[in-house]
Amino acid sequence: MSVEQHKEINRRIVEALNARDYDALDQWFAPDVLAHHPYGPPMQGRDEMKRFMKMARVAFPDLRLSTHEMVGEGDTLITKYVAEGTHQGDYMGVPASGKPVRFAGVQILRFANGKIVDDWEIWDQLGMMQQMGLLPAPTSPPGGPPPAA
Repeated sequence: MSVEQHKEINRRIVEALNARDYDALDQWFAPDVLAHHPYGPPMQGRDEMKRFMKMARVAFPDLRLSTHEMVGEGDTLITKYVAEGTHQGDYMGVPASGKPVRFAGVQILRFANGKIVDDWEIWDQLGMMQQMGLLPAPTSPPGGPPPAA
């Protein structure tokens, strides 16, 4: 498959997730896909991935993903995305805050035989927790306040 085909698959995955069509994921993810995420051990298999995605949808029922950049080489595709939603249900033990969240993430997908076999993902968990009211937001830019003029 070409990089352009990988990009098209990723666009269709985002469309399916935004439409809550989790069964459509079966056509693009290998049954034994290994998903690496920042919140715990890797998830083994697309059924486990789909369970997590559904759980996230309960916590953020209006969740929307948008792709901002895709770069690929060979069997690998790297995507920069933004997720937006409202924290309206329990999320990994955190009760609903009712607050909107917007965070960026990066996903690295590896394809084999036309299916995604590895999914590496990282997103701005700190910013997400701050927006949910779990942690204080910084009062000055990283590195401290700007120097005096």
